[in-house]
Amino acid sequence: MSNPRYVMAHGKRILVETLDITPRQKKQAAKQQEAYAQVPLLWATEMAKLTKTPRAMVWIILVYLAWKNNSATFVLSNELLRRYGVTRFTKYRALETLEAAGEIGIERRGKQALIITLLRAPKLNGYEARSSGAHQVDRRYR
Repeated sequence: MSNPRYVMAHGKRILVETLDITPRQKKQAAKQQEAYAQVPLLWATEMAKLTKTPRAMVWIILVYLAWKNNSATFVLSNELLRRYGVTRFTKYRALETLEAAGEIGIERRGKQALIITLLRAPKLNGYEARSSGAHQVDRRYR
């Protein structure tokens, strides 16, 4: 499957072989990429209730908001989480755990909604979610 040929480099003749990649090798390389699942939020809400894991729903909504805003930094309101069955108390406990683990950064603004930054943002639509310049997060989270 190789195509031997000679090239000139620095005044010398060098044998070069071009290897062809088979469709099977391309398919295997594609499978090695990180798996990704699209989950309807209402279905995820039902499953979180059935399995008694509302904190998991917080993380799903964080990833959804990063995708929706095309940014790793976004505003997280209690109202959005309430629509998906997450209380504000569960929200605060889950965010505290994620912040302690170094997964997110939180900017607290008094009684206003929190500004969240995913520190290990997933690839969304084939590119890395980026942190927008609109909201600055404390340097200790970077």
